[in-house]
Amino acid sequence: MPVASYNLRYVARKLQYLPLPELIGNSLVLHSLQTMASDVIKQIGPRLPGLTTTPIHDVHQIETQLAKYAFWDSAWQVEGEVCWDPEIKGFPLLSHLGYLMTGDAAKEWKELVNDFDFHEGLREEIEEGRLYLRLFLVADAKPVRRRDWPRWLSALARLEPLLPPYLRWSRPRLSLPRRYFPQTCVITDAALTNLRDCWAARYPYC
Repeated sequence: MPVASYNLRYVARKLQYLPLPELIGNSLVLHSLQTMASDVIKQIGPRLPGLTTTPIHDVHQIETQLAKYAFWDSAWQVEGEVCWDPEIKGFPLLSHLGYLMTGDAAKEWKELVNDFDFHEGLREEIEEGRLYLRLFLVADAKPVRRRDWPRWLSALARLEPLLPPYLRWSRPRLSLPRRYFPQTCVITDAALTNLRDCWAARYPYC
């Protein structure tokens, strides 16, 4: 059996994905970058009884997502018992999530991932045996207008990686304005899954 075929069959057999439609459409208020994870869990935690969550976010990545796209593709690691009884699983589930493509769509995806065997990466992630809460939150605010750094500052920024961490000064090129918070977001997708990258094909962005 070809390696790619084995990886695809493994993922189809082992993938666990439980949609949480009761969370979709809910509005959440985020108070700051530092408290975003706890802000979300405080507001939806009561709807996930028996589960404990651990944030696995990089604050700078979150800030860039909100600034560039006005959404937060969020993930938490979860501990607890889940009753897996999804309406769709196996290959139909992979197709629903966008991982079974044909024709031009398959060709474009192959170019996007630079011929990488993406199914192998999914298999390895599932083998880690972890459980995740995935939420896709869309902000009320519009994306932040990109502002390039001045030339002299860009030149200094190229030297910054050579400095010790405590001497580094820069923030992400796409940062949020000071008065961005409190910010209201709406949950447009939600699921429990054993695959953190379950939405890589559904919401492709960079």
